[in-house]
Amino acid sequence: MRYEHPYLRDIIYFHLKPLKTNSGRIADLYLSKGHSAKQIADEFGVSKTSILECLHSMDIRSGSGKGRVQNPNNYRLHNPPYGYRRFGDQLVVCKKQLKLCKLVVQLIDDEKMSLNAVARGLTSLGYKNKQDKCSWDHSVVKAIYVRWKGKV
Repeated sequence: MRYEHPYLRDIIYFHLKPLKTNSGRIADLYLSKGHSAKQIADEFGVSKTSILECLHSMDIRSGSGKGRVQNPNNYRLHNPPYGYRRFGDQLVVCKKQLKLCKLVVQLIDDEKMSLNAVARGLTSLGYKNKQDKCSWDHSVVKAIYVRWKGKV
């Protein structure tokens, strides 16, 4: 069986733009400055995927992790840590919560109270947590203490 009309095929040529950037600069922006992959991609004029691939090739795990600085001018998570509140994409100090953080650090350092004892004390004194409830857990107290010890 012979065809009268040959089949036409569309051929689309595309060129991948190679990532000609300084990988050391990408690692510095990501780890030391706390920039997101999207921010770095916008700076270099490439895709976010190419930045993530470059980070992966350098064995740098994407996402927040050990060794990565948190950039308070680039905070996009829903729940900010105690002592801060979110203002747009930035973290700003919340004075109301900062008083609670100082109290937690003081009770653990000066009064030598355990995490559970501090949690029970905050509950019995009627301090409200972020969910506006008077119940505290030792894990939340520990997170506050670890973040704020030596800083307040």
